[in-house]
Amino acid sequence: MTNSNLAQSASRVGLGNDHRKEPPFFFSPRDYENLRAFAARIIPSGSNIEEDPGASEVGTVNYVDSWVLDESDSTKADLRQALEFVDRNCRERFGLTFKDLHAEKQDDFLSWMAVDREGSDFFDKLRAACIEGFYSDYCDPDYVGRTAWSLVGFQGKRISDVKKDWSFLRIYREKDC
Repeated sequence: MTNSNLAQSASRVGLGNDHRKEPPFFFSPRDYENLRAFAARIIPSGSNIEEDPGASEVGTVNYVDSWVLDESDSTKADLRQALEFVDRNCRERFGLTFKDLHAEKQDDFLSWMAVDREGSDFFDKLRAACIEGFYSDYCDPDYVGRTAWSLVGFQGKRISDVKKDWSFLRIYREKDC
């Protein structure tokens, strides 16, 4: 394998991104965009995104992309394989990446994936990562708006209401928050 092929391969699986100052930090750009679209279908925005933001608005994909950097090699491999499954199957079935499908086709694909013998485990892992990212009360450093805990009416002290230390996530270390 040539150095050029090796670099392309490393970039595809998310290796070698550690030098980046902006997301994606872990995922390849294609996997990152597919995960962003996946998260948007799992936790969609309401008709008024100011009052009912979804995964896209709060930056769930950035939480997952930053969080996975510190996870085990097994977790990293699981998420990579899950996104490769999404990409491969979307290309085979529709000739497009997941992010390029219309919302209705994305939903059809996710419905199929959730019950597919091979795909259901991958679906569960990606869905769990998206749900964790959204309901952790995370939001991107530049986001100003409602977060998950206020959406569900949580009455206790919300992370989004206090000065928080999200520095364990790469996106916050790079933004110098």
